[in-house]
Amino acid sequence: MRRPYAARVATATVVGLAAVSLTAASSASATGSTAANRRPICNSVGFNLPATVGGTVTIPVTDHAADPDLTPISLVGVFGGVPLGSVVISDNGTAGTTNDDVLIFTRTSGNRGSAHLYWTVSDGTLNAQCVASGYDLPPGNG
Repeated sequence: MRRPYAARVATATVVGLAAVSLTAASSASATGSTAANRRPICNSVGFNLPATVGGTVTIPVTDHAADPDLTPISLVGVFGGVPLGSVVISDNGTAGTTNDDVLIFTRTSGNRGSAHLYWTVSDGTLNAQCVASGYDLPPGNG
């Protein structure tokens, strides 16, 4: 997965005699300074809708999101899917571990079309809104 990071310029004010060491890091923090918390980022996710009513698709959305400060993220909310289906968050059988949670989309309608799921990830302080879009395969390809 690509994780974009913006370049940063660090500044420091030294009063009196002190040794200051600033080291660039992918976590966007530097030794001797306090970086501001940045909101998580995510990539849009595309998926194929299940071909039949009652069919499900599991979407590992935390694989498509990251925190630029390398803070662990968790999936905290989801809505959407109508009119073709419904969506829920699954803890993947590990209630105490949030970075492996997934969305489960269940098809509830035989109509063709698309479904858009809007999900939220959090680093514990800041949230990011993300989208997963599902489409029917052309007839004869599902």
